[in-house]
This record gives sequence, C-alpha cells and structure tokens, in this order.
Amino acid sequence: MSSAARSGVVRSVAAAPSGPSAANQPSGVTPTVSQTGKPTRSGAVCGVPVTLSGVGVFTVYARGPGGVLGKAQILGTNAQESVAIQHPGSFAYGLDTSDFSLQEYTISASGKATPGAQLFLDNPQQVVVHTSNKFLLVPDLSGVVHVFSIDPATGAFSQIGTSEAAGNGTGGLVMDPSGRFVFVVQGANPNFPGSTNQITEYSFDPGSGAMKKLQVFPQPAQPGIVIITR
Repeated sequence: MSSAARSGVVRSVAAAPSGPSAANQPSGVTPTVSQTGKPTRSGAVCGVPVTLSGVGVFTVYARGPGGVLGKAQILGTNAQESVAIQHPGSFAYGLDTSDFSLQEYTISASGKATPGAQLFLDNPQQVVVHTSNKFLLVPDLSGVVHVFSIDPATGAFSQIGTSEAAGNGTGGLVMDPSGRFVFVVQGANPNFPGSTNQITEYSFDPGSGAMKKLQVFPQPAQPGIVIITR
C-alpha cells in the first residue's frame, strides 16, 4: 500500500495484490458477481440502468414507471472490456480490446443507444470519463495517457494531447474525485521489457486537459484494484 497527499485531496491509494490490473468504478455503481464468477458492474445512470459484464458485452435498459425495466439492448462485443458513462447518462464509451477501438454511443431518454464515432488506438487498456464530463482518458500499454475532449452536444471525442509515459506494462488508471490527479497502474510482466510494479501519479488540469507527471510509488507486488479515499 502506498499513500499520497495533495493539499488534502488524496489521502490514500490502496493496491490489492490480485484481481484486475486496475479498476475505476463508475459513480454510483456497486460491484456484484455473476453466476459464471466473472465480475459484473450494474447501476442506474439518470434513470437508465447500465450493466457491464466481465466478458465485455454491456446492456442498456430503459426504466419505466415504477422502476420496471424495458427490453434489453445489448451493445459492444465480447472483447469490449471497458465502458465509461458521461453523466447524466447521454453518452457512453466502450473500449474493444479485440481490434483496439474506442466507440461512442448516444443514449436517448428512452434508453435507446446509437453507435457513433469510432477510433482505433495502439493497445488501449481502459477508458475513463473525467469528473468534469469534458474529457476522456485512455491509457495505453506503454503508460501514455491519451486525452480526448468531449463535445457536450454530440458526445463526439477528439484527441487533444498525451501524457508523459508512465512505463511499459500499464493496465489502467484511476482518477482522484476532485479530477485534479490521475494514478496510472503498472505491473511487472516478462513479456513487456522494462515493466515494473508501480503506481505513477500525474496532475490533471480540468480546464485544459493537460497532464504532468509528479511521482512514482514502487509496489512490492503487482497492483490490483486501486482505491482513492477522500
């Protein structure tokens, strides 16, 4: 376990010794376990419950009066491992690890999801929506975080910059609740030269989307789930 403090914003960063390489739970979402034993995340986003299963397929349900769920609409592919929601729930972004593509979906008030822009990246690992809902962050395997701006009207995304590389073997990132700090998680792997067990901290400018590498926290074992507490 490592700890860091930035003007009282970040009190601790906890790294688990096992589990996924990184996890950034969507706001208001509670982890559960499916019958197959694969992790499942489910929750309601502005009246539109969203479910993300460990195999990559995610489903949108329109919620009617009394909380009754409508017909399921399955999105993505079996390799779509990371999904992020832009609140209040009008847009979703899915990362497909079979073809390394980032896909935007527009979600209507009735829960209908329409695929939008798609972009192919180099070994992306995760997709995270910034707390301001203005940016998308996508770390790649080399530890470079690709920053995209989000059009609030259409949900379209455009790359505006990249971070300094954290290093090989990156599995994902987690964001401080204030949106001003980002932590990139890396694990040592013999298949990735130079990879090591560590967590790299960056500052994030909520106005411009610029990132600056601050410090590195070596870990005694491969980091698992990283949790930031206030």
